Amino acid sequence: MLHRGSYSTEIDTTKQIMEYITVQGFKLSGLHHEVYLNDPDKVAEDKLKTIIRYAVERV
Repeated sequence: MLHRGSYSTEIDTTKQIMEYITVQGFKLSGLHHEVYLNDPDKVAEDKLKTIIRYAVERV
């Protein structure tokens, strides 16, 4: 899932992911992974983009 904005608000995106995982009948099967798409030293905080990924498997 693409998170836009400050790193401090990633928890909101993570909550959405966890809800989706539960509703779709999946469970976590590993660690999460974050991919930072831009440089926080060069981009305004509200323009930051981070891909947040979780490994899942069917329950």
